[in-house]
Amino acid sequence: GAVHERGGGEEGEGARSLEERTGSSLSAALPRTGANVIRTQLLAAILGATVHAMCCALAAHPQPLNDERLEHVHEDAQMLVDFFVAEATDGTAQGLPLQIVKRALAPLRCLEPMLRLSTADLVRTWVECEQEASIAAALGVSRADHELHTGPSSSSGAVSPRDDLINNLTNDAWLIAAPLRTTLGVVLASRSCREAAAWRRANRAAVREAEARFVDPNPQ
Repeated sequence: GAVHERGGGEEGEGARSLEERTGSSLSAALPRTGANVIRTQLLAAILGATVHAMCCALAAHPQPLNDERLEHVHEDAQMLVDFFVAEATDGTAQGLPLQIVKRALAPLRCLEPMLRLSTADLVRTWVECEQEASIAAALGVSRADHELHTGPSSSSGAVSPRDDLINNLTNDAWLIAAPLRTTLGVVLASRSCREAAAWRRANRAAVREAEARFVDPNPQ
């Protein structure tokens, strides 16, 4: 099932979709002091590791997730947003800026369409789409989320301390964001049906590589 199961969702802001909630504009500037920058980096690292752990647990599910279970995933993601942004009553972020939280949740948004698909559709995507861009297109993954998997960005010219820290934190997120094809292989290998078993037998090396890289996408 989902990482955390609950009863029916709450009304109001908490019931908004993950994309709506994380698509808001950046609500506050990053802290400027050295101590607060370190705190921000630590919070971002904890968030990234939490999202990665969620992806590992969800990708190992033996069956496609139905709408109810996917709603639980959205609720879990919303809890992360609320906790790590920690909005004050005036709407300012006391934890991480919403822009950073949105980028950290990209691996989860990339995984979600795979969790919905039947095993036959996953196999078809694996066979027909070898490149990351084609997998993203087939799954409906947004360009912004797909680009998180293409490698770290570099800043050219003068940038503000806020933008420089956001770039660094985004690059840190890339270090634990597995490529789409790797994620697809792990989801397929975890399915319990006969079709998935046949795919595993025909792709043993790919399964081993995908499982190793999914746990540690960019080993140093």
